[in-house]
Amino acid sequence: MQRQPRVRITGHCQGRMIQREITEEQIRAVVLNPISVIPVNNNKFRCYGSVNNPPYASEPFLLVIYARHINEIVVITTMWQDRGGLRANGFNNI
Repeated sequence: MQRQPRVRITGHCQGRMIQREITEEQIRAVVLNPISVIPVNNNKFRCYGSVNNPPYASEPFLLVIYARHINEIVVITTMWQDRGGLRANGFNNI
């Protein structure tokens, strides 16, 4: 059985989490079990997923931007999105 990578949250992301009412548990759930992932550049990726009880009914998806390292995922930022916001971020399979 493969071990899950460590998920680390940057200081920038921690501030955004407070502003946007996002928990670390929600981020972990999306990063470790995303609906879709797209590469941004080098080792950076965007992913999104659904979580229980999002604070905004109009923006039900959680978008997470992160860097992937060998045994660690470093979360750079995160935000709530609707389908249009996901499409603007490159997700066409919605």
